[in-house]
Amino acid sequence: MQIANSLFDELGVKWGEFKLVDLFDYERGTRLTKNNRENGIYPLVTAGEINLGVKEFIDNKNQKVFNNAITIDMFCNSFVHINDFCCDDNVLVLTSKAKISTQVMHFISAVINKSKDKFGYGRQYRQNTLEKHIVHLPIDKFGKPNFTLMENFIKDIEKKHTQKLINYHKFLTMGGNRAEFNLAYYEKIQNLEWKEFKIDDLFEIKKGKRLTKSQMKDGNINFIGATSTNNGITAKISNDTHLHPSNTISVTYNGSVGEAFYQPSRFWASDDVNVLYPKFKNNKFLSLFFATIFRKQGQKYGYNRKWTKEIMQEDKVLLPTYGDRQIAFDFIEEYISQVQNKMRDLLLLRD
Repeated sequence: MQIANSLFDELGVKWGEFKLVDLFDYERGTRLTKNNRENGIYPLVTAGEINLGVKEFIDNKNQKVFNNAITIDMFCNSFVHINDFCCDDNVLVLTSKAKISTQVMHFISAVINKSKDKFGYGRQYRQNTLEKHIVHLPIDKFGKPNFTLMENFIKDIEKKHTQKLINYHKFLTMGGNRAEFNLAYYEKIQNLEWKEFKIDDLFEIKKGKRLTKSQMKDGNINFIGATSTNNGITAKISNDTHLHPSNTISVTYNGSVGEAFYQPSRFWASDDVNVLYPKFKNNKFLSLFFATIFRKQGQKYGYNRKWTKEIMQEDKVLLPTYGDRQIAFDFIEEYISQVQNKMRDLLLLRD
């Protein structure tokens, strides 16, 4: 927000003071102890400054489901959550009284985060704190919050830091013929042919094993569930009777259907997840490529049409080849390596 303050001051933008409760309706989350949490598909937002505050994924029927809201936890960590989520009683959920964009929500959330240095275990952010909380926002000529200015400011940041990623991502989602590459890559692409391969010819597919919340034992082994975030991790366990090895790919077939992740360490997969064991010499770069392909392929499936092991075995994916059905693994590996280098530029967005 220091960038915004400096830029807006140079432009002569005026600021005003606003009580958060005048801008947002608010509600406190519901207490949910760890022992009572049921494994599921809804992110559970608790107190924490990483992973958007998401601790795990639940499906408790008595928990209210929110969306399109800003959350503030007991330490004044604030995040924007557009998709469905639940939260415990250490989190306040703010829903805008006016119709505002996602970008405006991110702007205001960033302003709220400027106050988090004032809070901790000894002084917690609670409902009475929210009711007194005043934020400084840019205003229009009528003295109202200038939502348009906030939205355009965040959009400019997004555009600046994501355009390169978009260009490279087009290769994976559109076959590569619209992406920007250097000459060496262009020459390679010209010699490639995209051909279909059955997934079963490329991977051995194994189904995950059910493990209920009550059966889980605390530990440091990743439990992969039906979620679209956090690399599929919904819990940390010590149960080790049905583990899958590292260097494999998890694909959700129920819940967040088609979500695919490269798994760099051993893990337990839930019964909502298929695990793909490569029949070729695999590595991280190849797995990241296939995970993207599977996410694209999984879009035609959903709650009423699950991507079961049997269906997945018969499904086909398009892969680059050198014309004789020899998969261009070396090209894929080199390409993904280049993409990762470019993605590092996005870290500037955190500044």
